[in-house]
Amino acid sequence: NGTVASAYSQTLTASGGTASYSFALSPGGALPNGLSLSAAGVLSGTPTTGGSFNFSVTATDSSTGSGPYTGTQAYTVTVAKVPQTLTFPAQSPASHGFVNGGTFAVNPVATSDSPANPARPIAYSSSTPAVCTVAGTTVTMVTSGACTIAADQVGDAGYDAAAQVTQTVAID
Repeated sequence: NGTVASAYSQTLTASGGTASYSFALSPGGALPNGLSLSAAGVLSGTPTTGGSFNFSVTATDSSTGSGPYTGTQAYTVTVAKVPQTLTFPAQSPASHGFVNGGTFAVNPVATSDSPANPARPIAYSSSTPAVCTVAGTTVTMVTSGACTIAADQVGDAGYDAAAQVTQTVAID
């Protein structure tokens, strides 16, 4: 098994025939994206997509006469996605005077240990919509109380979604 964005290498072996052997991916299977199989039986590369991948490999021996002979083996390789962790510092200032419809910015913003990009942006929302709402990084006051701002980062084929983190700002 492997992990997205981490180098992977496994060597397949065969026995019971005449050495040396050549290896080939059998029809109908698919290797994980980023991996390839050499004729020498080395499955290697850097996987780019997480998931479980089923494929078969056919080994062909080097016998002559009535050979060469082949054998096929099924394999499953599971590639784990890379986890993401968000850090969301305490907001500054920690409180705002209530102004009906007033706004303030999420400050400071959350950061991710895996680079955010257009496919995996960090998005903000309000866990307390009766107190405040959030659009982009702008918080709008609805009433006084504890305004809880949530930060999320979605996952994709290579990354797991980050666990939601929150910060609370007092609206007095």
